[in-house]
Amino acid sequence: MQDVRDGETPATPHVRVTLNPRYEHAISSTLNGFVEVDASYQSSQQFAIEQDPNQVQDAYTLLDASIGGP
Repeated sequence: MQDVRDGETPATPHVRVTLNPRYEHAISSTLNGFVEVDASYQSSQQFAIEQDPNQVQDAYTLLDASIGGP
């Protein structure tokens, strides 16, 4: 029997944040353009109910950017 009192809930990060700003601008009278950035952050998380330190995923950030026109 293992005491996991005060342990972390498996597969549940403490923080998860997503940001998706977009800027649109007229390039000409008939053409619009845009720039968009996607940023996502997630804190570390435990995957084992037994609180195994080898089953922890580190925190990470993902970034993505797009440019274009409709």
